[in-house]
Amino acid sequence: MVLLHGMGAGVGLWLLNLEHFSTHRKIYAIDLPGFGRSFRKKHSEKLSAEDAETEFISAVESWRKSMNLNQFILLGHSLGGYLASAYALQHSQFVKGLILVDSWGFPRRSVDEGEKDKNNTQRPSLTWRVVRLIYTTVNPNPLSVLRVAGPLGPSLISKYRPDLVQKFKHKNMKEDSIIANYVYHCNAQEPRLNHHNYSGEVAFKSMVEGLAWAKHPMIDRIGHLPSHIPITMINGRKSWVDYNICHEVKKIRGQGIVNVEIIDHAGHHVYADQSDVFNKTVKKTCQSYDRLYQKKLDDTKALSNKDLFLCDDVDGADHVMNFSL
Repeated sequence: MVLLHGMGAGVGLWLLNLEHFSTHRKIYAIDLPGFGRSFRKKHSEKLSAEDAETEFISAVESWRKSMNLNQFILLGHSLGGYLASAYALQHSQFVKGLILVDSWGFPRRSVDEGEKDKNNTQRPSLTWRVVRLIYTTVNPNPLSVLRVAGPLGPSLISKYRPDLVQKFKHKNMKEDSIIANYVYHCNAQEPRLNHHNYSGEVAFKSMVEGLAWAKHPMIDRIGHLPSHIPITMINGRKSWVDYNICHEVKKIRGQGIVNVEIIDHAGHHVYADQSDVFNKTVKKTCQSYDRLYQKKLDDTKALSNKDLFLCDDVDGADHVMNFSL
């Protein structure tokens, strides 16, 4: 199984999951280009949304070739879920199944944020209005605040995102500052050097419109994924990502298999908020994908719902299935 992290993250944020996953299969966790310890690629001009997506996908495909992987389950969180979907659309022959964890970039931007405010009886908070004003006028890179803070960056993360630090409390951690330091150093490098060296942060910025919408929503493309590739969407019930999009994916896919898991008491970082439930859900999903893939190879008997998915017995996860074979 290959793991793709989200925006501003790196392989270290899978620390509550890797040990559990690796007891059942080989796990490959990579830093996406421009993030963590991965390379910052040079470009001659500003990236378009299409070029940025192509850069990410081409890098993953080059890595796959170097590792000689032919069939694998692809799991992605947030931005990683969007890129996992985009990769599967271009290189479906290598993907055994998709696991999309609180994926970013699926919904369409149907209503302008300004129009929303006019129609909304509840005025947005002052903090939200200030953040939006900064992004629409100054248009900074998403993680520029961390770099401006310099050595105070880790303290800034600990102060304003104490929940992020608490999520990753681990029995082997001797200091609470480890995660804050890790996230800071994943993003401390300048996003652009000599006007030509772009990080994943800059690439992500080119793919976004407004504050959080994808310029090319995945919901408009996911229907083109070959129907034999199963999708499992794992979302946190308390996440800012609207999990109702999962049900729209189910409708769009038609003949494709879509499995939806909504995990209670979990936000966007569902893999850390409820790591035990998440790990068990992923394990059972992978086992189901293995059975599905083997049945496809054997092609000797019809598939049944029981053969494919057995995730609904995981405590803490609401389970919805779609089997249109």
